[in-house]
Order: sequence, then structure tokens, then C-alpha cells
Amino acid sequence: MRFLYGEETLLLTQRFIELKTSFIASNGDYSYEEFSESDPLETFIDAFSSMSLFSSKKMIVYKGLPKVREDYEEYFQKLLIEQQTANDIVFVCRGNPDKRKKFVKFLINNSDCEVFEPFSIWKKGEVIDWILAREKNRGFKIDRQSADVLLEMVGVDLWQLESNLLRMETYVMPEKVITEKIVKELATLSEKGILDIFEAIRKKDKDLYRYIFETSKPEDIIALIGGISSHVRLILLLKSTSYSLLDELAKRINKKRFYLENLLKDIKSWTLQEANAFLADIHQLDFDIKAGKIKPMVGLELVMSKYI
Repeated sequence: MRFLYGEETLLLTQRFIELKTSFIASNGDYSYEEFSESDPLETFIDAFSSMSLFSSKKMIVYKGLPKVREDYEEYFQKLLIEQQTANDIVFVCRGNPDKRKKFVKFLINNSDCEVFEPFSIWKKGEVIDWILAREKNRGFKIDRQSADVLLEMVGVDLWQLESNLLRMETYVMPEKVITEKIVKELATLSEKGILDIFEAIRKKDKDLYRYIFETSKPEDIIALIGGISSHVRLILLLKSTSYSLLDELAKRINKKRFYLENLLKDIKSWTLQEANAFLADIHQLDFDIKAGKIKPMVGLELVMSKYI
């Protein structure tokens, strides 16, 4: 029995696909079954309690955590333990589950747990190693300096890095070499969401602000917080800079013209005191998220409520 969970959903997803692909290659599609929290618990129990007609073992995946009645939980756990040698039972949970719950404790104590935590900025070297290994496995080349530049521009969110690398791979075909020049030309950090946030603040537009949060996935929020922090730092930097030509400014800070046009609006609408206070709030939020004190979505909404 396996339990895969964590907030680094790209690595979690890749590991799950790896396990699924390996099992199906050995046992066939018909020996694989998948369930989620929307399925009746009984169908999941029937799946791991019955034998496969096509192979000696089945792989049964449950995405999420089942809701089990308290009076039935002990019996359910016993069934899982009895069946874990006969079948591959895998629980896949996006995010960090509540470890105070009985069933979560049971899974941690009785299964092979694999935890996928997001990389922090102080583990930049590990993220660069991941980029280099990823490109090598896919038949592409990128040197350490170019990977470092990509990291500085995009951050440590692996979904953002994956998206950027896929775009660059398409662009450099058939040479299959991603250079620093290519990185600087093509790397982006989903800038529209960041600009929308600052437009909502400028206009005190609560409807736009609410729309941004309603259309954002939880896993996008960490990248959005990093982008907000970078945007505020640019505001602070450029308020004391005398660049008058937009194209000259674009070259100096490696940003596209449309981004700079919006950035200049923010430079005019924020005072140094306001920008410093906002940056301090974002840095405190980042610390609280990493310390496990608050969920990213909840924390960002609390910070934003002070400014809109």
C-alpha cells in the first residue's frame, strides 16, 4: 500500500504516472482501477476485495481521502491491511492532509509514504539539478548558468518551470539546445495574473479581485505570491530610477513592453511607504506559509483585503 501526498503537485503527478505506467506495462490496462471521493466507498472496497480476471494483481488508486464512518473505520483499515499484499493500493492526495485524522495516521503508519514538498528558494541548487536532469532525460541541453537565469526569472514553482521549458523546447527544435539568450527571450511568470492583481488594487476593484481568486487554482497561488513580491521590488527599484524610454528600460530589466506599461502605472500610484509596507506583508505571508501557519489562498486574501 502506498500513500503519495504533498503540495509539489508536479512531482506528485509524475510519480503517480510512473507507478501507473510501470504497473500497466506488466499487468495490462484491465488490472487498473481508479476511484475518487465522489465514488461510493463500497465500489472501492469491492475493487480491492475481488480478484482480477486478467492478472494475479490489481492496481487500485484512490485520489483523495475516503470519508469513512467512525464506527466502520477500524473494519475498513483491517480490510486494507489484509489486501495490501494481494493488490497494489495507492492513495494520492494533492496537498498536505490533516495528520490529526485517524485515517491519515493509519496511512502514514501502515503504507509506503512518499511526500512531495515544494522547493524553497534556498534550495535553488536542487531545482537547477532538477532542470538539468529533466532536459537531459528529454534529449535537450541546458547549461547551469542558463538554468540559473530561468530560476531567477520564473522562481522555484515546478509547474511554472515545466511550462516555460516546454515552450523553449518547441522553439529551439531541431537543435535541442536551450541557451541563456533563449531563456531571457522566452521565460515568463504568468504575468497577466500579477498585473490583474495590481490593477484591482489601483482601481480598488473588488469584483476583479474576487474574479482572480475564483479562477485561480490553489497550486497557482504560491507562484502568484512570488510574482507579486518581484513586482513590488521593481516598483521600489524604479521609483528611484530616471529611465524615460520604455524600450531602454525593457532591456535593462528583461521585461516585455506590455508588462512595463502596466508597471509604470503602478510606479505612479504607489508611494515608497505603501510599497514597502506591502512588500513586508508579502514577505511575512511567505514566511507563514513555509512555517505551515496558514494556507496560501487564505493568507493572500487576508493581505489583499488590506489594500482593496
